[in-house]
Amino acid sequence: MKIYLNGKIVPKEQAKLSVFDHGLLYGDGGFEGIRAYDGVVFKLQEHIDRLYETCHTLLIDIGMSKKEMIKAVVQTLKANNLKSGYIRLVVTRGEGDLGLIPVSARGVPISSSLRTRSSFIPRNSTRTALRS
Repeated sequence: MKIYLNGKIVPKEQAKLSVFDHGLLYGDGGFEGIRAYDGVVFKLQEHIDRLYETCHTLLIDIGMSKKEMIKAVVQTLKANNLKSGYIRLVVTRGEGDLGLIPVSARGVPISSSLRTRSSFIPRNSTRTALRS
């Protein structure tokens, strides 16, 4: 499995975060769980919009545009040769000093992980095509 982490696609063995990451220490971040079915990511734009709204509310700068995030999702699916599966987008505030003051955190790790294939396709659902 390959993971998108901080702008790069890396093998899962190399996908590591600091023990000082505020997402790990304080749950300081946002996430989205997304499904892909037969080469189409279900409501991708809506998921990305919600992730960005969450991070905006938490004053976390994701550091990439929504369009770049969508491209990262597609690239990660392709890197794993997946057309169907579970996508987990996680954005944390990043590494910082101990304490609850979020401005001490430096950088924003961005990761997406993919799970195994799924044959389930919802009926009468709105889907966002990924063919790019």
